Amino acid sequence: MDIAYVQNQEFRLRFLRADLHDAKRAARRFALHFQAKLDLFGREKLTQDIAQDDLDEKTLYALYHGFSQFLPVRDQAGRLVHVQFVQPKEVEFVDKVRMDFYMAMIKSEDDDT
Repeated sequence: MDIAYVQNQEFRLRFLRADLHDAKRAARRFALHFQAKLDLFGREKLTQDIAQDDLDEKTLYALYHGFSQFLPVRDQAGRLVHVQFVQPKEVEFVDKVRMDFYMAMIKSEDDDT
């Protein structure tokens, strides 16, 4: 595994920003992130960014059919706007969670969000 991925300062700052620089809460979020990533994508993706190529066919179906998307404009504060719609029954829960994880990683890369 690539230890540099975990030690990357910009990556770690995402968790601090998400918890308004509360180090204890950010550390907990950091640990939960990796547990969820392990459960959803396996050990081989643990220290890699998740790309669309890592999503399976069912998850891509949910993603490409517009059930979760970023609007092409930002809100008045300059943040990304993420909307989700009710998904049909054929989209399984685990596929929705994988899609949400992927979308959350995209959001976390944006410093203004």
